[in-house]
Amino acid sequence: MANVVVNADRTLTVSGTTEPGATVTVTFPDGSSATTMASGGAAALARGTLRVRGAALAPQPVGNYSVVSATPQTSGNITVTATDANGNTSDANLTVVDATSPDVVISGAPERLTHKASFEVTITFSESVTGFEASDITASHATVTGLSGSGAIYTATIASVGTGNVGLSVAAGAAVDAAGNVTNASNTLVVSDTTVEETQKTIASFLYSRANQLLSNQPDLTGFLDGTSDGTLNAAVTRGRGHFNLASGATSNAWFRLKGAWSEDDTADSRSVFGAFGGHIHLRETVLLGAMLQFDHLSQEDGASRVEGTGWLVGPYVVAKLPGDPLYFEGRLLYGKSSNSVSPFGTYEDDFDTSRLLAQVKVTGEIASQGTLFSPYMDAAYVKEDQDGYTDSLGNAISAQTVDLMQVTFGLDAERSIAVQNGALTLRGGISGIWSSTGGTAVAETVLPGYAGWRGKLDAGVSYVSASHGTFTASAFLDGLGASDYQSYGVSVGYSLAF
Repeated sequence: MANVVVNADRTLTVSGTTEPGATVTVTFPDGSSATTMASGGAAALARGTLRVRGAALAPQPVGNYSVVSATPQTSGNITVTATDANGNTSDANLTVVDATSPDVVISGAPERLTHKASFEVTITFSESVTGFEASDITASHATVTGLSGSGAIYTATIASVGTGNVGLSVAAGAAVDAAGNVTNASNTLVVSDTTVEETQKTIASFLYSRANQLLSNQPDLTGFLDGTSDGTLNAAVTRGRGHFNLASGATSNAWFRLKGAWSEDDTADSRSVFGAFGGHIHLRETVLLGAMLQFDHLSQEDGASRVEGTGWLVGPYVVAKLPGDPLYFEGRLLYGKSSNSVSPFGTYEDDFDTSRLLAQVKVTGEIASQGTLFSPYMDAAYVKEDQDGYTDSLGNAISAQTVDLMQVTFGLDAERSIAVQNGALTLRGGISGIWSSTGGTAVAETVLPGYAGWRGKLDAGVSYVSASHGTFTASAFLDGLGASDYQSYGVSVGYSLAF
């Protein structure tokens, strides 16, 4: 029987013993062969000494040989023959050799990971191996927290650290098979980590929500020209939500608005404050020109996620009336910035800044018919907000992104006053169609708010005005008619006092 050793370079060393001086031919698994001559060797007696008539026979000499293949070999058969000086050739000595390194494959991981998620992978060798340990697994942006199994199949538990896509591999030589062959290198398994994507989605959703609130909170400027803008103070609190509204009247060229709202749900909380200060001059009886400063704060929590930001907008506005006709035009162009913080998973918090632009144009008419005043209007508004890129607490690069919202509203409001004892009762109602179009760059492009597209809105209200007791109001609205993923509604009862 020949002895076979698999060398580090996958060549084979075949050695053994035979008759001294014999020519030894070794045929390797790939069909190549090598020839050598057996050397002389020490005499040896097999199984004791044979004596003939009291004298010991001479021991048979032994020759040694050793042959190395010229090229790396695979598993297969090795044959060895020996031919002595007389030309006698031995029978072929057959040896089966295992010279193949075991392969290894990593599989079973999910395609995508949430932030700091743990998962399991299966590590499969092509044959049973020994010496495989958790430290033999190379993990990028993750740690190996457990390893179980034996033979050819192992299971590893992996915990991502949230700093990038997770990469897993096993280097060559991690384990050996029964024949001493070291294992080959494995495939590299890459699992997408969504930490960056989810952070950008959280920010984009917040920016879209804030853009929608900025548009809905914009002060009506037409009342400064037609004199219908009264001072207001009202508030409403219901279970889990509330709001307040404070506004000055149109008696002065300087004015202010202050609004706030909050809501609490099982896992979601929202709080907002909006304020605006402005002043204008009358260029003529039908035209006024002014400037305003707005500030806003919005805080949103949804489960472990939290985002909040404070910003400002500043710019000019104009209000005009078509001479001789009750047709009003108002427009504004505002620019500003905001400072914000985000905790996308509740485990760390980062800051980011934005710059933003708001433009709005509104046209309103008045038609009186049989004691009822109808006010058709068209309102077109646009908000754009650019988020600056930053590096988060985990070292991830959070890329810059942009969100924009365009909204066009067509509506008709109706108002009818009824004289009652000690005051006046006014009934109000309105219906509008709202078209919203959202857009963005980077991940924001994939975030579509529920209010995008067409939707309808209904408003209804009643007010009682008393010269001695001020104004009591009640109103309700329902927004989101026809929208599958958006609905907003509210009811409020308040008290207004002109000043």
